[in-house]
Amino acid sequence: MDRVKALERKLGRIIPYLFPNFAGAKVRTATTRRSVIGEKRHDFRKAWLAACTDAGVPGKLRHDFTAARNLIRRGVPERVAMTITGHLTRSIFDRDNIVSPADLQDAARRLSDGHVFGHVEANRQEVPPRK
Repeated sequence: MDRVKALERKLGRIIPYLFPNFAGAKVRTATTRRSVIGEKRHDFRKAWLAACTDAGVPGKLRHDFTAARNLIRRGVPERVAMTITGHLTRSIFDRDNIVSPADLQDAARRLSDGHVFGHVEANRQEVPPRK
């Protein structure tokens, strides 16, 4: 963020991007050439990887930090999480609440440990066989 603030001071304008172009070639249009410094990056994967490594969390996905995902992982009911985050539709909420390989491994570990999801053993009833 310090680099973005310094670039804002240098250019004399607000930069609304987390990963702007800090350097780069000039873009040629039909009539002019303009600098891309301070403009939005079209592909920020390399910058994201570097930022995660610098922050000590290498390999994180950007969706690992969404509020929807974090609320669900901490046990907040989905409907409450949707209200908090302002998601109006289930499809958009599900897009932000992605399932990672670590989530799948955790579910498999819980199943192997005998954890029962959503059921209480005492409430189970035997189903009589069909005649």
